[in-house]
Amino acid sequence: MDRLCCEHSLTSPRGENIILKGEMEMKVEVSCNGVVSPNPGFGGWGAVFEYEDGAKRLASGSEDNMTKAQMELWAVLKGLQELEVGHEVVIKTDSRVAFLYLTNEASARDPLLTAIRDEIRDVVKEKGHEVTVLSADGKGTAEARKLARGALDKILASPRPMFAETRNLVWELYHRRADEELRAYQQRH
Repeated sequence: MDRLCCEHSLTSPRGENIILKGEMEMKVEVSCNGVVSPNPGFGGWGAVFEYEDGAKRLASGSEDNMTKAQMELWAVLKGLQELEVGHEVVIKTDSRVAFLYLTNEASARDPLLTAIRDEIRDVVKEKGHEVTVLSADGKGTAEARKLARGALDKILASPRPMFAETRNLVWELYHRRADEELRAYQQRH
């Protein structure tokens, strides 16, 4: 059994509850994890979906130019985007940063992490999910971490890692920094 603590709901920047109530499709637990190598660098995300009827689904992917904290939040975002509309969702993360950004407005100091968190809020509103965020120990997200590591290993093993799609949100916020880091990466390789 996972050790869980500190249950919270997702709130808006003004502190209001953005959880949309209504008839929910089904309860689903989503364990999320993100990894990067190096930090910042290439990253992988993983999400394990465990539905109340016993069904289980896995999802993973990779991104470029991310920090560990960004990948942890990105895993939550991608997990929520993978779900159909109207679920009662329990997000489990072992990331202290992701947990704080999702549950404590005062912790939001990094504009990029805040932008990802705001995108998560938009997805919750758009899809009509009812979301609870739980802090889990590492065992609670181990399978998601394996998925994230597998996605990262796959991209690192490719001859020249590149991504067809770039996340506009990230590039808009840190366009200059991203370009500098990309040039530095290309010079090293």
